[in-house]
Amino acid sequence: MKKIVISVILLLAMALSLASCSMFKPGEEEFYIDGASYVNLQVGEIAVLELVKPDSLKGKVEWTSDDETVVIVANGTLVAQGEGTTMVHATLDDYSDKVIVTVGTPKPGTGSNTGNNTGNNTGNNTGNNTGNNTGNNTGNNTGNNTGSNTGSNTGNNGGSSTTANLIGSIDFSTADQRTQIDENVQIWQNGNVTLTNNKAGSQHPVNNSTATGPARFYGASEIVIECAGLTKVVFLCGTYLSNDYVTPLSNSTFPDGATVSVDGLYVTVTLAAPVNTFSVTLSAQVRLMSIEVYGN
Repeated sequence: MKKIVISVILLLAMALSLASCSMFKPGEEEFYIDGASYVNLQVGEIAVLELVKPDSLKGKVEWTSDDETVVIVANGTLVAQGEGTTMVHATLDDYSDKVIVTVGTPKPGTGSNTGNNTGNNTGNNTGNNTGNNTGNNTGNNTGNNTGSNTGSNTGNNGGSSTTANLIGSIDFSTADQRTQIDENVQIWQNGNVTLTNNKAGSQHPVNNSTATGPARFYGASEIVIECAGLTKVVFLCGTYLSNDYVTPLSNSTFPDGATVSVDGLYVTVTLAAPVNTFSVTLSAQVRLMSIEVYGN
């Protein structure tokens, strides 16, 4: 009798297992931030989060940080602001996931400082690139490998804009959207948005600006953004140690009638009327993580 009871229980367990396999296909409705549940960064570091979601799920992913004094997030890109711990969320329709981000203070003499000293003290482009790669990128990679990765949709959690009229964006965290670069021009394109960086009055060849994440644009060079009917451009400035790229960008030469506002690392330029071409001549070197273009 005991053997019969055990056999029945085993048969029921197998039936339930088979039923489960037939009802749920692995990965069919997966929505999660890839990597570990925790990300550790140092103040000034940048990391990117990669979101895994069903191909059938369309729409814009909303990225938010519970405490923007610790971390701000846009397009899945984390920018460490100050010491502390916060939660970063990714949400689309009824789907959501979150990751805990902890930010500490860099120790003197470690990766980022090495990069800054190597680059700035040599006083040339080779040195500057060396510094960036040695220090800042070391920090970024550490952040990514600790638990991170990136989302593909641009967020606006710096408070500079809304998503109502977003018509396009360009991500500078990798070179994937750069279509051309030589000593006189570099061109970035994503969908209906094109950004051209002309050497113009800059003393530096544009192709010295090969480093990305954030991308570097030299002072006195010209940035031209093309997109039909654009009324507003939101720039997300990158960070490199304590350098302030928001100030030179906001002090640059914009079209007549443009209004410039600053919120953290975001610089928002609002035009008086819709245009198809927008240009700015940079007052000094600027590093950018992304741009968003808005229209009517």
